[in-house]
Amino acid sequence: MIMNSKQKRGVTLVELMVVIVLIALLASIASPGIFRAIERQNAQATASGVANALRTARNQAMSRGTPLWARIVPGTTSANRGAVIVSRQGTFAAGNAARSCREYAAGGQVEVFRYSPADLSGRGAIRGGDPVVNLCFSPDGRVLNQTGGLLSATASALRCEGEDAFIYTADFDASITPATHLACPGTANARKALRDTRSLIRMYKISVPFNGNISVEQ
Repeated sequence: MIMNSKQKRGVTLVELMVVIVLIALLASIASPGIFRAIERQNAQATASGVANALRTARNQAMSRGTPLWARIVPGTTSANRGAVIVSRQGTFAAGNAARSCREYAAGGQVEVFRYSPADLSGRGAIRGGDPVVNLCFSPDGRVLNQTGGLLSATASALRCEGEDAFIYTADFDASITPATHLACPGTANARKALRDTRSLIRMYKISVPFNGNISVEQ
């Protein structure tokens, strides 16, 4: 079979270069959006990790019948992005583990597990909370302060309705203004404006009620 000239024709160097240029142009346009999407997913994973660590602490306290304490450690650098350190009081094997949050003693804490955003990709960090002290998860599922008192006993203008404590995550180098970024919006428009403000620094708030669901919001 004899092939004609049209069948023999291949791709010229000029055509190949045009295709490469077009691919590079499309990639340069898409890259910023892809990067932002990846960073947003990483930030969401950081906040979800904090919430899951607190939920795990509560579940283990209830299943073991002994309180667990969660210490919130903020971080503000790429090397130190904070941590949630969950500990118990006493030794299970010796039968002298604490049965109440009131049995807290700083010298007797034994680490059970910890969560750190440094284990994840991205720039997400634990930036702070209210209060930034040990949270005690009691065997009945309640969240108390480290010595068994009510978190709500300490007044705070930064806690919104239904929050007895909260933790917030954001980029480790983000500038945060509490009055702006931790505000409690009263309207739908204010709520949307706050989300837009937080999205710029990929900030999330983990709300911890006295007795209820631990939630994550932006």
